[in-house]
Amino acid sequence: MKKYLFLVVFTSCLSGCATTGTNVSEKQTAAFQVGVATESDVEGRLGSPQTKETDSSGTIKIGYVFAKASYKASTFIPVVGLFTGGLNEETNTVYFTFGSDGKLQKTSTQAGKIDVKTGL
Repeated sequence: MKKYLFLVVFTSCLSGCATTGTNVSEKQTAAFQVGVATESDVEGRLGSPQTKETDSSGTIKIGYVFAKASYKASTFIPVVGLFTGGLNEETNTVYFTFGSDGKLQKTSTQAGKIDVKTGL
């Protein structure tokens, strides 16, 4: 029994996970009212954005990007990992668009999943 417990704990430690960016929830996004919130309001609550875009009309679009990557457990199994290993990545980006008056015009969300395969 102890051997199996050790194996489960050891495998759990190996199947690491990495995250980066700012994870903005739907609840956080909904807290900002269109026509009322400003860029300073958003940055004050969520911190500095990872992206910022300004167009010629004065419209500003800021984005908060979050990514989480985790290795597939099979990656760490000798020989098997060559055929079934890899990692799974999930991304979530929330955009806030502000008009030339500095007020929030709209929010939008982009989400994705990537299955990275390794091996032969």
